[in-house]
Amino acid sequence: MPDIDMGNGNNFDAANGGITQTEHDKNLALAIEMRENEVYQYQINVNNYSAMLAACIQDPWPERLLPYRGMGRDQLAQAIADDDDLDLASQLAFRDELRFRIRSEKMECGKSKMMLAAAVASATDIDKIRAIIVEIKAARTVV
Repeated sequence: MPDIDMGNGNNFDAANGGITQTEHDKNLALAIEMRENEVYQYQINVNNYSAMLAACIQDPWPERLLPYRGMGRDQLAQAIADDDDLDLASQLAFRDELRFRIRSEKMECGKSKMMLAAAVASATDIDKIRAIIVEIKAARTVV
């Protein structure tokens, strides 16, 4: 069996016939498609969280509620007796959580973009791989 050309000068010894070049190309196409969807989903989350954040209260935590900053929902409910203060602390905590989620989604998206770029760069013929992606997607829509 011939070696599998994995791109970028990398080869796989397919001496046992466990994988063919065609299978490798299909696997690479699937990996690229899945990684692109992953990047897309992270971006959707960033967009949604950003829209939600824009609708949140933007005021800083008032001095009287600073001791509760960083507490979770149950801790806030247990620690704050006044319902108006609890409502405000809840809104502020949610706003802070959204800020954190936006940042963490952007971090993970960056990693996924790097992995996607590496997969695309490993393709010896990216147009061929993109054609395989189209075939895979078309096969999914057949009923």
